Amino acid sequence: RFAHGSTQRGDGTTVSLFAPLAALVWEHFRPYAPALPAQEIARGQRWLLENFNAGGPTHAVMAWTMGALLPALIFGLIAHLSGTLLEVLGWAFEVLVLYFLLGFRRASFEAASIARALMAGDLAHARSKLIKWNPALAAGGGKDELARQTLEEAIKAALTTLFGVLFWYWVAGIFGAVLYS
Repeated sequence: RFAHGSTQRGDGTTVSLFAPLAALVWEHFRPYAPALPAQEIARGQRWLLENFNAGGPTHAVMAWTMGALLPALIFGLIAHLSGTLLEVLGWAFEVLVLYFLLGFRRASFEAASIARALMAGDLAHARSKLIKWNPALAAGGGKDELARQTLEEAIKAALTTLFGVLFWYWVAGIFGAVLYS
């Protein structure tokens, strides 16, 4: 165990125990990450779709390699090199990357907004918020059904934007978190 809250894995790399905590605290006080990284990722995904959507398995492997594996390797390499250069720099880089990967706070805001509408008895507002949150969802029924659907969406969001990112961060560092996301 190191002084800054890191543990060393069997392969010699370290993972900070405080980086996810710092990213979660940062996300708590500034929950909406700037849209630029998400816009750039979407632009890259559109490019991959346009240039590698031939339908063959080889094309899928190439697109996945370029769209998922390569960025994960780059971020993992930057985290490793910055951590080797200066430990605090590596830690700060991990916090920054985790801040952009974690997104549960936005989902909790949506769920809380729907819960307030349900408690106020405004089913139409709760239904419209739920549909806005997940347009593919057929939000219907009464108060209990809307509450159930909201809980399901919140749990799905927690699994994908919080627990999944944290699990893969602790298993494989920034490489794993970026690859998962």
